[in-house]
Amino acid sequence: VGSRGSLRAARRAGAAARRRALGPDNAVEAPAGCEEDLWIDIHVVEAFNDLHALWEQGGLDEKCRAKLGANPPTAGDRTYAWDADSDDDGEDTDLAAADYVARTFESFTRASRDRAVFPDEDGGSFPAGFRPGARKACGRLLRCWMHLYHNHFTAVSEVGRADAANACFKRFLTIALRYELVGEAMELAAALCRFGVPGEVHVSSSTRGLVVGAFAAEERGAVEGAAELGPAQP
Repeated sequence: VGSRGSLRAARRAGAAARRRALGPDNAVEAPAGCEEDLWIDIHVVEAFNDLHALWEQGGLDEKCRAKLGANPPTAGDRTYAWDADSDDDGEDTDLAAADYVARTFESFTRASRDRAVFPDEDGGSFPAGFRPGARKACGRLLRCWMHLYHNHFTAVSEVGRADAANACFKRFLTIALRYELVGEAMELAAALCRFGVPGEVHVSSSTRGLVVGAFAAEERGAVEGAAELGPAQP
């Protein structure tokens, strides 16, 4: 997303270079001389490009659709609620995961060209719709990340992109939380999904007490790396 050679692209490239110079541990706050909206713009666009590249490199659309089969999703399938944009042809609906990811990519590409959401390629101030648009995009991207980790991380690992995926997701979530582009509930959901085990379900200790005898439960203890996303939640 983004036109090479435009003034906005040049400004983004300059600020992105300053971000890289700061190093991974200090790349949360906007560097001197970079306006906050531009800083957010850089990271939201990079988050989209990172996820899109991983989805393509891992052949995840084909794998995701193969899991579903030829039938449309039913109540028993994993679906995601789609909140239609004002310029969507469709209505609010529940989508199969592959369709949700595809529509997220299409919607973001369309929004990047919408001057009510992103500024003109050749400069200009950020419109009032930028932050709301960035929040909607990040909420959708986070759901896509959650699906990738829970269902397709093995495929990402098989093409040698596991470390890259982890780095991209950490950067995306760190910035999204710092600038309130996703909520606390989404943070918890992302942590549960990232550190979850396919086919297993996280439950609280109180829930475990209610299902003793009906289900087998196993204490996981501390999960290496989980602290990166904040303190443990019940």
